Amino acid sequence: MQDRDAMIGFLAQCIETGADGLPRFGDQAQGTCHNHSLGADEPMVWRKFDWPAQGDPLAFPTGYLANDAVVLSSGPAPLIAHIADFGDTERQFRRFDAGKGDGGQVVQIIDGAAYAIMTEDGGAGYQWFVGPGCRGAAGGLERFKSWLFFAADVTPGSWRQRIAELTMVRSASGCAPGFSQSLTRYRLEPIPVPLFALFEGKRQSLTALVPTIVSEHFARDTVRASDHLERFFLGNGLGMYRWERWEQRGRSFNSEIDRQSAQFAQSGRCPPLPFSTPPAPGWVMIDCRMWTNLIRQDDPWRASAFGWPGRLEGQLP
Repeated sequence: MQDRDAMIGFLAQCIETGADGLPRFGDQAQGTCHNHSLGADEPMVWRKFDWPAQGDPLAFPTGYLANDAVVLSSGPAPLIAHIADFGDTERQFRRFDAGKGDGGQVVQIIDGAAYAIMTEDGGAGYQWFVGPGCRGAAGGLERFKSWLFFAADVTPGSWRQRIAELTMVRSASGCAPGFSQSLTRYRLEPIPVPLFALFEGKRQSLTALVPTIVSEHFARDTVRASDHLERFFLGNGLGMYRWERWEQRGRSFNSEIDRQSAQFAQSGRCPPLPFSTPPAPGWVMIDCRMWTNLIRQDDPWRASAFGWPGRLEGQLP
């Protein structure tokens, strides 16, 4: 996958409306979005919400969390935002509720690989991911080669893997004396993805075969040594549509994994998918979000109106 626009297609969404009123994305899209990926200033006709828990009428039909993926800037090192927008009794969709969980992550394509460079959740504010490149005199974008999602060598049929070195700092110019090592592996596969489409007061269940990059981020440099795993599903035309958290018994620092795993399994918030399996015996999934609850916006919205992450140009090297 040598083409930068093709890589962006797995990180940012472009969801259109077909003649039948249903959402259309990926290879089925006609290109109403610039370069087939939605920019932050373009009208968003469909938004991606998570699946609500079974039997929770307060979360129907929107779920709890919208996660939209938009291009912030193009060029040699494009920036893509995955925007986390909660809606409940205290927080409102389409409004950035600072310090209450809203935020997301920013991904940058650097030298043919996609890296998470910054995140904000809860009340911690901006937190930047940097690697050993921050020690260089020139620094530049080398500093952000840290939390890896995938690289241009992604291929069907087998895992590609690297050991990522990273740490978290409070500013884009920060560095650290040491870095943790994370086994990162990724592959490209067609996955049959269940979706809901809500439009004109109707809710329809669909299944789409979505070219998907599955990306796994382990806490240590091997599966065996890791106490936890985060797994991401990045779909062509959808961006990130699923996130999973797994813990390894005997390694995990979480004493509640069995209770949390059972509680999550009962919720029905994440249906079974190919590659949503334990990486080895002794691993259990304790949490997951599935953003394929697609809701058409009668009043189209622009991600730039959310106001997150704001202007990053002055903070980046």
